Amino acid sequence: MPSNLTILKVKECRRLTYVFTDNMITSLVQLEVLKISKCEELEQIIAKVMMMKRIRYCQEVISNLYASPISVNLKSKDATS
Repeated sequence: MPSNLTILKVKECRRLTYVFTDNMITSLVQLEVLKISKCEELEQIIAKVMMMKRIRYCQEVISNLYASPISVNLKSKDATS
């Protein structure tokens, strides 16, 4: 993120859920104008990085579960071979 940014316009970003992370804010000292329009899914202007890390971790866990082969033993304990 350039530190000399003074104007930022965000428009028609329908799936955007946040504009900045909390780590990015320190580099926005020159920002004077922030215009946001038609961003229906926007939840936060400044997202918390720790929350994002947790979400990414959960997504990785779920992705790994889908990628892992599933083993199911359908034999009952009483069945003889």
